[in-house]
Amino acid sequence: MSLVVISTNECAKIFELIGAKCSVVKNQREAETAFMEALTVHPSIIMVDEEVSEMISEFKERLFKDLREPPVIVIMPSFAKSRGSRLSQLYDLIGRAVGVKLRWQS
Repeated sequence: MSLVVISTNECAKIFELIGAKCSVVKNQREAETAFMEALTVHPSIIMVDEEVSEMISEFKERLFKDLREPPVIVIMPSFAKSRGSRLSQLYDLIGRAVGVKLRWQS
């Protein structure tokens, strides 16, 4: 099993201690390039932070249509501050699957 980590924060380099390949990116172009490079090593898991996930969401969807066995994408909270974007994505996905607009309670 191989692991690749793509983040906007240098703190993500801690994953190199367990043998993961880590890329720190600053913008969407770098994120997409790092994602493509990650796919060349055929990882089992690609971990991205919330910011990178937002940067590559459309790119990833287009790319995964052509992949036979895409890696698992794990979205981790941002090292700076969690935005809750993953929770919003899950909220939207469940709402579409059920076919109703869910109420949001916190």
